[in-house]
Amino acid sequence: MTIVMLLCNISASAHDFEVDGIFYNISSIEELTVEVTSGDNLYRGNIIIPEEVVFKGKTLKVTNIGNSAFHGCSYLTSITIPNSVTNIGNSAFYGCSDLNSITIPNSVTNIGNSAFHGCSYLKSITIPNSVTNIGNSAFHSCDDLTSVTIGNGVRSIGESVFSFCSNLTSITIPNSVTSIGDWAFSSCSRLTVLCFEDGTNTLKLGKGGGYGFVSLFCDCPLETLYLGRNISSIGDTFKRNETLISVTIGDSVTYIKDYTFQYCSNLNSVTIGNSVTSIENFAF
Repeated sequence: MTIVMLLCNISASAHDFEVDGIFYNISSIEELTVEVTSGDNLYRGNIIIPEEVVFKGKTLKVTNIGNSAFHGCSYLTSITIPNSVTNIGNSAFYGCSDLNSITIPNSVTNIGNSAFHGCSYLKSITIPNSVTNIGNSAFHSCDDLTSVTIGNGVRSIGESVFSFCSNLTSITIPNSVTSIGDWAFSSCSRLTVLCFEDGTNTLKLGKGGGYGFVSLFCDCPLETLYLGRNISSIGDTFKRNETLISVTIGDSVTYIKDYTFQYCSNLNSVTIGNSVTSIENFAF
C-alpha cells in the first residue's frame, strides 16, 4: 500500500489520530509531517510532545503546534516542545491558566496570535533567537510573568503582545526588532524600566497615528528609559509621561523627534549621546 493510501484512510474527526494521549493532524503526506491538535479530551498535567510519532507503520515528524491545540486546558501545568517544531499556532495555549513552565525550542520561528493569552501562572519566558515574529496578544494577561527575554532574531512584536502583564517590571527590546504594534505593553502596571538596545535599525512604533502611540505604553509607570536607536515615528509614546525620571540617549541615536518628551514633568536626568545632531521642536 502506498504512503498516500495508508495515511489518507483515516476516519473523519476533529483529529486524524491519537498516540499516547496526544492528538495529531497530518500536515503533509509527502513530507510525512504532523501537527499537534485538540482531541476528545482536554490535556492536563505534564505533556511531553515527541519529535516523531509512528502511525500505521510510518514515522511522522512533529513540526507544528496547531491553532487552539491546547485552548482552554486549564489543568495543563507544563509542556515540553521538541526541537522539530517550527510554529506555535494562534491561540495554541490560550487560557491554560495553570501552565507555569514552558521552554520554546530554538527551532521555533513564529509565535502566533494569542498563543499564550491568559496563561496567568507563567512566570518567565525566553523567546529564542530563532523566532522572528511574535503575534498579536501572544502573552496578553500573563499576570504572573516577571521575566521576559526576547531573542535577537525577533523582527516584529505585534499588537497587545504583553498587555496586562501586571507583574512585569522591566523589558529590553533587542536591536533586531524593527516594529512594535499598538498596545504592546499597555497596562503593564509595574513596568518601570525600558531599554531599547543600541543598533542601527530604525524602529517603528505603532501604526503611525496619535492614539496608537499613546497606548503603546499606556498605564505603564515608566521611570527609566534607555533609547539606543532612532525611532522613525514616535508620536506620543513618551509624551506626558509624568512618572519618567531618567532618560539616556545612546551613541547610535542621531536625532530626537518633535515633542518626544514634552510634558514629562518629573524628568530630572537626561544624558544625550555624542551622535545626536538634531533635537527637533519641543522635544523636551
